[in-house]
Amino acid sequence: MKKNLLLLTVFAAITSGTFTSCSKNDDATPAPTPEDRAEVRFSSNIITSVVKSRAAGTTWADNDSIGVYMFEAKVDNIVDANVKYVNTVNSGTFAPSDNKIYFPDNGDQVRFMAYYPYSATVAENIYSVNVAEQTNQSEIDLLYVFNKNEYGKAIEEKLVPLAFEHQLTKIIVNVKAGEGLEEIDLDNLIISITGMNTVAKFNLIDGTLSGLEEKEEIVLLEATPEQNYVYSAEAIVIPTDNVDDVKLFFDLNNSDDENNDTFAWSFTEELEKGTKYTYNVTINRSGLAVQATINEWINEVPENIIAE
Repeated sequence: MKKNLLLLTVFAAITSGTFTSCSKNDDATPAPTPEDRAEVRFSSNIITSVVKSRAAGTTWADNDSIGVYMFEAKVDNIVDANVKYVNTVNSGTFAPSDNKIYFPDNGDQVRFMAYYPYSATVAENIYSVNVAEQTNQSEIDLLYVFNKNEYGKAIEEKLVPLAFEHQLTKIIVNVKAGEGLEEIDLDNLIISITGMNTVAKFNLIDGTLSGLEEKEEIVLLEATPEQNYVYSAEAIVIPTDNVDDVKLFFDLNNSDDENNDTFAWSFTEELEKGTKYTYNVTINRSGLAVQATINEWINEVPENIIAE
């Protein structure tokens, strides 16, 4: 499957600031004046020619926050850690929430890492992932970038690009009534996933997921139905290469026993990070007909599946 990784572009620009640099100054050298400081500011440009870059839409929302790290150029020594930058009323422009990041006064080169959404509870550079609750998907849609290129304050008037990538997996389910059912039978439909881990640890230094824990039922969030479908729902989940026990459940959830039933479908292929899987489902009394489409959260690769 061909990967198309570029989802967002965030730029670091240099402006004047007033805070003290994190780099050490020679005792014989006067401290730089505020006008000499090279403050890093952030603005974002979301590429609108691709599929949604965030769960909440194609643009940043007001008060969306990212966490930014600045590293020394040659090694992963952290200069500034988990500095919060917040999107302002002008969508895509990030301002420091409190502390500011500056390029080293001595001209040393640095690199940048950033992630979304910001968390104040990051400890030892580990970000806690929890997808059990799907009510606000923009809060669990983990984005990440570590730009290995080197930059310094001498690049004034130039930009430092940070290309975010999705680290989790998107699942979309579209449903319509088939043989033995009417549309009204889907009015109370509940779709859930079982057999998946809901908690993990994400290493902000090397960009890996580990510590998979707590296999819980995930109830999909109801979404606007797509054309020709009665019901749609979606979830953001932790990627996995083991789907042996992973199932989709469709509960009609009707009080009338005659019109109530539960249907299940088992996943057969691994769920990769940064990938969107769309399942178009027809519920028949005799079972399910499922057509699956695999997307890179950007491009489509179709696959057909029949489940009884």
